[in-house]
Amino acid sequence: MRIAVLSKETLFCEALASLLDRHGNFQVVAKASDAKDLITTAKAQQAQLLVVDSFEIAKDELQFLLGARAFGDFVIVVIGGGEANALEGSVD
Repeated sequence: MRIAVLSKETLFCEALASLLDRHGNFQVVAKASDAKDLITTAKAQQAQLLVVDSFEIAKDELQFLLGARAFGDFVIVVIGGGEANALEGSVD
């Protein structure tokens, strides 16, 4: 499975990507700290799963990512905390 990782914290992003990459069928193909950059790179690299660390992510960025599902074949996993609670009930 091709994975893209988003986190505002560079160290956390690198650590999470390192944990996921090459374990089982996982391959991290993109890392970013900005939602738009992540979507652009994820599409180019044909990622199937977006792993999003919601700590320090603005609500509008999370909404943008959730809306991006309409334009790509992404499954989105949000690691909770912070603004993620504001999205409760809006995730399909």
